[in-house]
Amino acid sequence: MTFRGLEEARKEETQRLVRAKHLSQLPTGASGQMGFLRGEMAKKRRHKPIRQIMRAAGQMVQRIKPVCPLNVGFDKLRVIVETRLLS
Repeated sequence: MTFRGLEEARKEETQRLVRAKHLSQLPTGASGQMGFLRGEMAKKRRHKPIRQIMRAAGQMVQRIKPVCPLNVGFDKLRVIVETRLLS
């Protein structure tokens, strides 16, 4: 196997391991912070401002998708969270 092939295999294995670790840490259930997030995601309108969401459930948001919340609007955050929970 060439160096390029070995490097590609190493990269794919690392991606697989990181994904598996992340997926194993995804929260489940519907109580506490997760319940709050699920309630907000179920709404069609009148969402709480992102800063209030992060104060109330910031730890869960970071576990679902490690991202800087100040750079993300609620709609995008909701899509990220729903995608992670449903995939």
